[in-house]
Amino acid sequence: MLAQSVLVTGCSRGIGLEFVRQLVSCDKPPAVVIGTCRNPDKAEELQQLAKKYSNLKIIKFDVVDYASLPRVVEEVGRAVGRDSLRGNKAGHGQVPSPDGSAALSRQAFATSG
Repeated sequence: MLAQSVLVTGCSRGIGLEFVRQLVSCDKPPAVVIGTCRNPDKAEELQQLAKKYSNLKIIKFDVVDYASLPRVVEEVGRAVGRDSLRGNKAGHGQVPSPDGSAALSRQAFATSG
């Protein structure tokens, strides 16, 4: 795999969980796979994967809880290294504002809407 780190949202079940499972178990996995979900404590299958694969980091993240963005950015930065932190959506890259402002994030997501 070419990616050094991958972040997957909504991975407590369904396709997000399967993305994580495939990423951590592939022949050449990313150095860091970050699985996010609203309730990590209830995501039992995700927790089991994290016990089996040391490259899987779990972060609590509700994608509509804009106030949590500074904490999430900080945790992702610690997991992958601050210099590696990037955001991208349809060719418009933007890292959420560390001050918690959701305006830049909304603008990035609306770009290709």
